[in-house]
Amino acid sequence: MDELAHTNVPGSRTAKRYEDVIRMLENGISVITTVNVQHLESLNDAVAQLTGVRVRETIPDALLRMAGEVELIDVTPQMLQQRMREGKIYASEKVTQALESFFKIGNLIALRELALREIADDVDERLEAWDRDTSLRGPWSRQEVIFVCVDLGELAERLIRRGFRIAHRLKAKWYVHYVHCGTPLDEAGQKRLDMLRRLTERLGGKLETAEAGRGIHKHEQLLARMNEVNTTQLIIGQSRRPIWRMLLKESLVHFLLRRARHMDMLIVADYDAEGAVSGR
Repeated sequence: MDELAHTNVPGSRTAKRYEDVIRMLENGISVITTVNVQHLESLNDAVAQLTGVRVRETIPDALLRMAGEVELIDVTPQMLQQRMREGKIYASEKVTQALESFFKIGNLIALRELALREIADDVDERLEAWDRDTSLRGPWSRQEVIFVCVDLGELAERLIRRGFRIAHRLKAKWYVHYVHCGTPLDEAGQKRLDMLRRLTERLGGKLETAEAGRGIHKHEQLLARMNEVNTTQLIIGQSRRPIWRMLLKESLVHFLLRRARHMDMLIVADYDAEGAVSGR
C-alpha cells in the first residue's frame, strides 16, 4: 500500500490510509507500505522550519514502532529531482511547481538528513529493546519524566511535539498538562483544547486538564503536579506578557525558574516557522 499518510476519498470507511493499514494488521494481514519523512507528526515543526512549508497530512509516530521492519529508501537530491523531471513521481504539469517550491535542493538535503536520523533512532530503539532483554549493558540510568505545560496559544502544538521527541529519545514518561482558570471555555476554546488532546493522543500521550485560580495559586498547582509525577525535565513556552506586566506580577516562567530548580527547564522559542524561512 503506497503513500501511508494520504487521505482517503470521501465516503470511505476510514478517513486516512494509515487507519486502513491498522485494520489490516488487526486482522492478521501483513502490510508493506511507504511514507515520506515529512509526514511524521512529531517532525511537523522541524519540517516547517527547514522548508517553510507546513505539511498538513501526517501519521502518528507510533506506526513506525508497530512495524516489524523499517527500511530507508535513499537517493541523492539530484537523482530525486531527475526522477521528478522524468515524470516518475508527479504528473508533468506539477513537476515545475514542485521543483521550485517544496522539492528544492536545499529542502531535499534537509529532509534526507531528517530521514537518516529517524532511521538511526529506529535502529537504536530496536537494539536497546534487545539489550534490555539480554541484559548486555547492565543497569539502566534513572527514569526521566518529561512534563509539557501548554495553554491554548499557537505555540502549544510545537511544545507537545517537542515533548514527545525528547521523551521518545530518552525512553521517558511524558505528561501534557493544561490548567484552565477563569470563566468556562467558549466554543472556540473548547474546540482548540479538543484538537490539542487529539494531537497528544496521536503521539501516544494523554492531555491532562485541571481547574485553578489565578496567579500564584495556578503556579503552585502546576508545580505540585510536576513534583507528584517526579518531573526531571519541564518544557514550557515563552511568556507572552508585556515586560511592564512582568515587573508588576511574576510570570509562570519566572516562578518556576525560582521554585523548580530541581528539574531542567526548556523554554521553547515563540517563532513563525514558515515565516522565518520564507522571509514573511
